[in-house]
Amino acid sequence: SYVLKAANMGSTCSTPQFRDAYGTWLEDQCWVECTTNTVRTWNLGKVKSLRNAMVEFEFQSSGSYTYGMNDVFYYGLRRVLADSSGTKLATGQRVQTKKGQQGIVGVVDELSAMIVFGGSHSMDGYYQQQDINKHGILVSAGTVRQCT
Repeated sequence: SYVLKAANMGSTCSTPQFRDAYGTWLEDQCWVECTTNTVRTWNLGKVKSLRNAMVEFEFQSSGSYTYGMNDVFYYGLRRVLADSSGTKLATGQRVQTKKGQQGIVGVVDELSAMIVFGGSHSMDGYYQQQDINKHGILVSAGTVRQCT
């Protein structure tokens, strides 16, 4: 009975942890891009569920796939930050919230993006994927002209 209790304790207290092929944590509703071993260009994929050592992705161009960690490494799946519709964010892009506030993406990495909104908006700051989804942030007309 001691072994059974120890096994139960481990299974109820631990939660599986998933990382992309580059070591970044995967979370529900985050986006990934495929970086290796693709036959065709894939659009971004969204994490739909994480369970039983498997990750279910919904790819915009090719549907739903469930992968183990070997597949994640084989396809070089890398977490990226995207707008609420799945367009990858990049420095200099114009964005707009669902309430119509316009901003510009500054520094961006796989976990957050600095977004600056015009005027005296208190919304300036770093946004993670859940914040982007909450505010309905979408990429709008391209990038901002930059100094050279």
